[in-house]
Amino acid sequence: GGSYGPYSASTVVDLEPGAYSWTAVAEDGFEFTGDSSGSFDVGECESAVDIEKSTNGQDADNPTGPRLLVGSTVIWEYVVRNLGDVELTDIEVSDDQEIEVSCPKTTLVAGESMTCSASGTATSGQYANIGTVTGWAPDKTQVRDSDPSHYFGYSASTTTTTAAPALGGIGNLVWEDRNANGVQDPGEPGVAGVTVRLYNAVTDALVATQVTDANGNYLFENLQPGDYYLVFILPEADDLFVVPNAGVDPGLDSDADNTTNVSRTPVIKVLGNVIDNTWDAGIVYVAVGGVQITTTTPETLPFTGSDFGEAGLAGIALALVALGGVALMAVRRREEEVVTAAEAGSDLGWDVE
Repeated sequence: GGSYGPYSASTVVDLEPGAYSWTAVAEDGFEFTGDSSGSFDVGECESAVDIEKSTNGQDADNPTGPRLLVGSTVIWEYVVRNLGDVELTDIEVSDDQEIEVSCPKTTLVAGESMTCSASGTATSGQYANIGTVTGWAPDKTQVRDSDPSHYFGYSASTTTTTAAPALGGIGNLVWEDRNANGVQDPGEPGVAGVTVRLYNAVTDALVATQVTDANGNYLFENLQPGDYYLVFILPEADDLFVVPNAGVDPGLDSDADNTTNVSRTPVIKVLGNVIDNTWDAGIVYVAVGGVQITTTTPETLPFTGSDFGEAGLAGIALALVALGGVALMAVRRREEEVVTAAEAGSDLGWDVE
């Protein structure tokens, strides 16, 4: 057994890359049992860092990124890796949109990684931000890396239910005006089979056509609010419309133009939720020349007060009615004995051809 003297060891740091040699010197009275000299190489020390940023779990380096509902929460993650062979210290992760990023540590040894995170609220439209990491190597070299991310903020679809416009209607009655006074009197019947047409007052387009029912009524329903007009068509060429707008009640007068047998009303404004039942047409039956008329019991002529109870003319209701500027004989129809207008006129002292 030999004896061993004291020994010491030295460490040298911060060497530049290159080839080095060393020599050891023994103290007095001592000698080395091994090598007292040698050489070694110092290689390059690499330091590097990487960051990978994701938005709601997607590595959205390019737009548009994930679609996020405006107002929802956005989660960003920043995965930081030490890619070098030396320790990195004073690591910081930041975001160019001034988002506060939280990391679990500030030092990573070679090959180590960590996940940092941040959160925010999704805004409308295309959004982009960039995460950046910095750190320091032992040789006081700063390392850095950046990575972008994106999302697109969209608004929830708002379903607007537009209520259908309230609809309206136009209608009422075509009646036989037996006394030709232009007013609907008690007992005067409706006239069936009269054609009534409805037109758009702006475009003059035909909207609909109806024929009066057994009671003389008609009705146009489910009309869009707007301007319209009616056209009444007489069933017989010899019939006439009475003078319009007689009396004081617009619901009982005639609204048809009496200058033609195809009669147009004024413009009618249809309102929503309103059925306008004031549009009527009064008709008189006219006999001229040899057209047959009928008689019944003796009756006073409505307009003259004359009593025609003789010579088979009892009850003939003859009247001169000014319709459209033309004097015509308005004849009330009866269901009994038939005489001609010429015969009736001769008994009245009229010269009827």
